[in-house]
Amino acid sequence: MTAQHTPGPWRLHPVNDTAVIAMDGTGVAGMAGDYDDTDTWPIMEANARLIAAAPDMLAACKGLLDIIYDSQGVAGWHMNGALATWDEFEDVAALEAAISKAEGSTP
Repeated sequence: MTAQHTPGPWRLHPVNDTAVIAMDGTGVAGMAGDYDDTDTWPIMEANARLIAAAPDMLAACKGLLDIIYDSQGVAGWHMNGALATWDEFEDVAALEAAISKAEGSTP
């Protein structure tokens, strides 16, 4: 199952750099916090940048996983430890988990 979300790419709002919008101007996210706090504002901006990059990162992760599967085969990564080191297996599992989390298929 793939969760439906506002299609990317997303970007920071041109005036409020703590708000994320789709290319058509649809609101995606806004950061909560004290806009007058000089310590909080940079964190709010960084969070907005990270959220704005999410559709691009999801697409990149899916592309990398496809490359891994094409080069090693799904069975090779998941059933035969000889084809991958434990660290590599953990990286692939983490990539799969991140994609599942983003698509709403993680319990």
